[in-house]
Amino acid sequence: MMHEYAVGRPLSINVKLSIKIINEFIVFICPNGDEFEIIFSTGVTKALERLSLPTIMPEVFLDSSLIYLFLHELAHLKAGHFEILGVDMTCEINEEDHKFGLVSRGQSESSPIPELANIDYLKLERCLELQADHAATEIFLET
Repeated sequence: MMHEYAVGRPLSINVKLSIKIINEFIVFICPNGDEFEIIFSTGVTKALERLSLPTIMPEVFLDSSLIYLFLHELAHLKAGHFEILGVDMTCEINEEDHKFGLVSRGQSESSPIPELANIDYLKLERCLELQADHAATEIFLET
């Protein structure tokens, strides 16, 4: 539903959007039966409200930011990042120093893809984050 709202066409996979009451900035996507679930914490909106710029209407900034985060999480799914990382979820978190850094978290220390076995896993995760940012930005700017 949010994808259709954001880009004007339905999504080819089932994605459920959930909100959890958690004060920290947490966004993640994970499989949930035959669909995927994107979970936003209530801390996300609080953090975005603090970042809101005076030149942009707060509700426009908040809506646009949430749509972008949703598209970013979908980009992980569509690009096959779960398979590359060998994990069943990705998670965007607020770093402890509150710079709102986005970092992919997984349960694996190395990729299940043999060609990626000797690659620095932290660098791989950051590369995939940039790829998700790029895809989300392209879709976001098309709308």
